[in-house]
Amino acid sequence: MQIFEISPGLFIWSLITFLVLVALLYKFAFNPLMRLQKARQDQIHESIHEAERLRDEAQGLLADYKQQLAEAREEATAIVDRARKAGESTKTEILEEARVQSEATLAKARQQIERDTNQALQKIREEVA
Repeated sequence: MQIFEISPGLFIWSLITFLVLVALLYKFAFNPLMRLQKARQDQIHESIHEAERLRDEAQGLLADYKQQLAEAREEATAIVDRARKAGESTKTEILEEARVQSEATLAKARQQIERDTNQALQKIREEVA
């Protein structure tokens, strides 16, 4: 009784069975697994390209928003400057108008004082004479 005796018929049938099993596994297991792996790989590449496209788009939008923000800040600064200049101009006009009015009021007051003084002197002269 030899345990490790090699039988040529059994060896050939084992080899045929093994080759049939390998062919069946290749056809029904290996190829579908390879197709799944290829599909997954394609999906990953597509996702990466989509992510890169979205990143580029987001960077473009960010650049646009930064430019719009800078333009808005410039416009706001220009508006504030115009308002400041208009305020200073209005202030100057109001001060000039107030100065003119005060000078006019002062001139009227001096004229009134002079008239009152002249009238008082006239009354004193009339009383003395």
